[in-house]
Amino acid sequence: MRWLICYDIADERRLARLHRYLSAQALMLQYSVDLGAFTDAELAALLDGLRARIAPDADDVRLYPLTPRTEAQTLGKEAELAAALLNGACTAHLLSRTDATREMR
Repeated sequence: MRWLICYDIADERRLARLHRYLSAQALMLQYSVDLGAFTDAELAALLDGLRARIAPDADDVRLYPLTPRTEAQTLGKEAELAAALLNGACTAHLLSRTDATREMR
């Protein structure tokens, strides 16, 4: 399943740590917005990793599931690629990018 991950981290060091962690797990769509495809087990591991890197009283991390029927409208720079990824047209690209990133770990 594909997930949209959005985050607002209050501390620069935690932000950098979280960004590095997510860069190995998902595809950055925009600053503080990532897209990833995860099995249930991978999602559970991702959530554990996120919990370990944030301060729950100061930071905000949100994950939104993208179903096969999810449609997105995008405008501006790189909107076409983002829309394709969010709308599922490039799911194979996302999965291959995510798999390649996982292999690097």
